[in-house]
Amino acid sequence: MITFHIYLEFPKEAENHITSIEDGKKLMKELQAIIDRVDCEKGSILYYDSLNKDTFFDEVTTLEDIDLIGNFGCYSFEQAVNLLLNESDVIDWRKKPLHDIEEKVSSYRKWNNLTINIENDFSESLKEIAERKTSNNEFEKIIFVDPTKQKKPLEFITIIINQRNTFPQKSDIEYAPNFILLDEWLTKNRAERKFNMDDYRHIENNPKYIKGKSPLIGGIGGRINAKKLLFDALGDKRLKKYLINFDPTNNLYIRYEDENANNQYHGYHLVEPKTHKEDFQEVQKISKKILSIIKYKNELKNIN
Repeated sequence: MITFHIYLEFPKEAENHITSIEDGKKLMKELQAIIDRVDCEKGSILYYDSLNKDTFFDEVTTLEDIDLIGNFGCYSFEQAVNLLLNESDVIDWRKKPLHDIEEKVSSYRKWNNLTINIENDFSESLKEIAERKTSNNEFEKIIFVDPTKQKKPLEFITIIINQRNTFPQKSDIEYAPNFILLDEWLTKNRAERKFNMDDYRHIENNPKYIKGKSPLIGGIGGRINAKKLLFDALGDKRLKKYLINFDPTNNLYIRYEDENANNQYHGYHLVEPKTHKEDFQEVQKISKKILSIIKYKNELKNIN
């Protein structure tokens, strides 16, 4: 199974990202969506840099009207972020760094593709990622996430590692500046999911239908729609082995159950047999993280 290592960077120069109460709330929603999205991807590990986080919040507290940026429930902006990090077991890589922090043996430089120059001042997380990538573990995928909301495709950041008596090593690190691009990256890089097109237990008008089971809307023809929605369905890794997606065609949630065979799933809508009324009790069981991500993705689609 592929392991995803995601490194979250808090934006530098907070005054460029938070100029109003609304900006603070938007950034909070983006951070929550990123943290929840990683937490809903099997085999994923999220890291952050505690020094980077502290620097960001030190900058935030110097802004005017910081107390108005948000009361997130009964918590401040910083408290709310810390709760998210703790709830999702996000790892502070500084507790067990892989790279040479003091650069006594190794030195790290960033290649700027725009200016065609070498940079010495850049994120410590990039140095940590570069060191991890030198292990060449074919079962690892690594990405750097700096939520600046820029609308541009996935990019590479090049880090050069110089060590004594060895040739310099070049490390190309994938970079996503927002939640949408991280979501696309995770979806693209995970193992291919297969929909069981030979499953009839949820097809109501089929002889193999098992009475009382939640149906797949559209019957045999509905399997094509279900197969398409399986591609970016979400599963909270702390809960049961099933995935959820929202079916906009039928305005209903669809659940996929893992058959434990070559990443294969079968699916059905969360509706009652015959009447096809939404099964409210089953919908209530859906992870709040999954519901939050689906809602946020739809909000971004409407904005764009």
